[in-house]
Amino acid sequence: MKLFRTLFVASSALVLSAASLSAQQAAAQVTCKDGSMSKGGRGACSSHGGIAVAAKGDTKVDKTAAKAETKIANTAAKADAKIEKTADKADAKMDKADAKATTKVAKHSKKKAKAKA
Repeated sequence: MKLFRTLFVASSALVLSAASLSAQQAAAQVTCKDGSMSKGGRGACSSHGGIAVAAKGDTKVDKTAAKAETKIANTAAKADAKIEKTADKADAKMDKADAKATTKVAKHSKKKAKAKA
């Protein structure tokens, strides 16, 4: 049983290391301007006119940055809308309070006029 467990752990380690090695090799490839593929690194595609497409990692970073900028813009827009809505509510509340005060003053004035008459 102990031998079986040891063999299982060793084979799992080999499989995982092979998978990570192939993933690293795939991510390290770049496309040259003439359409050929080359291993990424210093001097990649130097005899093929330069790199046409950056490594996947660079595009991923660009996508993440664009996503972050969009999220920041959306958050700012929501905050502005919330501030505007709060200001509108406060204005409406003030208008309502002014109308109520005006009505109260008018009723009080009518009562005084009736009392004097």
